[in-house]
Amino acid sequence: MLNDLPHTRQRFFGPTLLDYVRRNFNAQKRKIAQKLENPRLMEIHFHTFRNWKATIEYRKTKDILHVKQLLDHKINNTTVHATRSFRGRRILHEGS
Repeated sequence: MLNDLPHTRQRFFGPTLLDYVRRNFNAQKRKIAQKLENPRLMEIHFHTFRNWKATIEYRKTKDILHVKQLLDHKINNTTVHATRSFRGRRILHEGS
């Protein structure tokens, strides 16, 4: 019955909450980048925060298994990649 309906949209029930969050995040990021005249801010994505948290946790605990569990990874290589994303970059966090 549903398959007989015309397929005019990619999603049947329209945009999801994640679509709205992503659109708002990108709009705010664009505004801030223009206001501060810093185009590098456009390079920040949702996963940037996830990798940043992984790096901070690894630096604090030096326990890759803790970070793996925190990120809910099944494979260690994925966790190692996430913690190395910020290698060579200066990372600021509370307590530095």
